[in-house]
Amino acid sequence: MTTGLTDAHTCTHVVMKRVYMWSFSKDIVTLNELLNKSRTSLFQKMHSPSHCLNPFLPSKKIITLQSEKQRQ
Repeated sequence: MTTGLTDAHTCTHVVMKRVYMWSFSKDIVTLNELLNKSRTSLFQKMHSPSHCLNPFLPSKKIITLQSEKQRQ
């Protein structure tokens, strides 16, 4: 018996192999690679002031490094 996640991985792999065979892609991409690339791309785009999710990001904090003597 397989789980839904395993089925999704299998279906995605089959589709990506066909995409590669039909020359729409230079290499076969796994589901994990596809998800990671999408997350990274969205995260980078969110930092643009014109992106719709940008207002929901926390404000930037300035962090300064202090030596041990300055902390005490």
